Amino acid sequence: MSKQDVAAYKEGDVNVQMWGGTLDSIPDLELKDLSQLTTEEYPKLNLKSLEGCDGVVARTITMDYTDEKNPDGEEFEGRIWVLVDGQVASSAEELTQCAKNSDFCTVVGKQTAGMSGWITEPAVNYFALPNSGMLIRFDAFYYLNEDGTCRDLEGTQPDIEIESGETAMQRCLKEIKKLQK
Repeated sequence: MSKQDVAAYKEGDVNVQMWGGTLDSIPDLELKDLSQLTTEEYPKLNLKSLEGCDGVVARTITMDYTDEKNPDGEEFEGRIWVLVDGQVASSAEELTQCAKNSDFCTVVGKQTAGMSGWITEPAVNYFALPNSGMLIRFDAFYYLNEDGTCRDLEGTQPDIEIESGETAMQRCLKEIKKLQK
């Protein structure tokens, strides 16, 4: 199972400090020029929102569980259904992104809240303001969804969106019944 995080970034002393060095010194990152982002690849990309950014970085995260064996010898051959809504964010958003990129998971529900990505360690940074010492959450990247929308603003769209008046569980069960016919 794998997913790719793609994000625009702005260079600068604070960001370099947050990244623990320059981006080109971090292994497994692919650096690209902003001009390589196109609306053909990302149909809902708002190029104006990227003004002031210096480049694009991509990181593919792969989780390989092929060597994991079930003690009883059985292998899972079904589907995984992930139910989501606007309360899904952070690490749960990360799980949702991985599920959307797998061929054995289906995401059902409403758009998530977003707020996730993992280009550098730590994924989210905290920064003390110099005069007040107030601690703020700082995300040094503008993460893109597959369609080009900003993940922090738009979240993740489910594979199957629920209709008005139904719950994600009701819709999930309806979809499972369709597959059983």
